[in-house]
Amino acid sequence: TPAELLAARRLRVRALRPDDAARYEAFVRGLSRETLYNRLLGAGLAVTPEGLQRLVNVDQRTHVALAAVLRERGEERIVGVARYALEADPSLAELAVTVDDAWQGRGIGHRLLAALVRRARSAGVARLFGDCFPSNTAMLALLRDAGFVIESCPGDVHLTRGTRLLARPRRRRTAADVPV
Repeated sequence: TPAELLAARRLRVRALRPDDAARYEAFVRGLSRETLYNRLLGAGLAVTPEGLQRLVNVDQRTHVALAAVLRERGEERIVGVARYALEADPSLAELAVTVDDAWQGRGIGHRLLAALVRRARSAGVARLFGDCFPSNTAMLALLRDAGFVIESCPGDVHLTRGTRLLARPRRRRTAADVPV
């Protein structure tokens, strides 16, 4: 529709910043119970000020967060967030994508995930994965469309995992690798 095309031109993906705290809180508080449940994997629906602060005050290195923002009447409004956090093995990162209910199905998740993949690849992340409920068909479709392989989550029969190889992990050379 023309309104969606206009919105797509106004949509910008950028790093989530500490000064986004109020915008991020409004975004999270506007999510439906179902979206929150899917995003938090059923871990509870309470949104605390401390939790919100942790989610906007990220270092953009080991925890990267991107926001899809629309400019409305001179103000930015967050309509989606994608993030990844490095695991103990820094070549592996877990991701999450959330889009405002009113904006789901309009390509925002695709744009966020594509930007997140580019960012992870440029940071040297070799593999991204995201866990979700098997009933979260929108997230599974998003991951499939972005080239993720979908399979059962190791160690948790109630979750499904999407994994995408971004680069071959660098193998450390050992004494056995050095020619004699």
